[in-house]
Amino acid sequence: MPLQTSILRVFFAIRFLFSAYTKFVAPGFFEITLMDQNIANNMVWAAQLTRFLLAWNLAWECCYFFQFIHVD
Repeated sequence: MPLQTSILRVFFAIRFLFSAYTKFVAPGFFEITLMDQNIANNMVWAAQLTRFLLAWNLAWECCYFFQFIHVD
């Protein structure tokens, strides 16, 4: 794998991991966004959907960062 590709892979992985971390710290803003866009009907569904999406995002990016999933 070329050096530029490796650097970009690490950069994007760290960026998305930081994004997931900041959403875990204050998930309320993300819940409000889901409700404003009519993705969730009420706060209960918004809270559950937020936790699911953030866990999925964090797991996906950890796999990407540690290269368990090979994306070319």
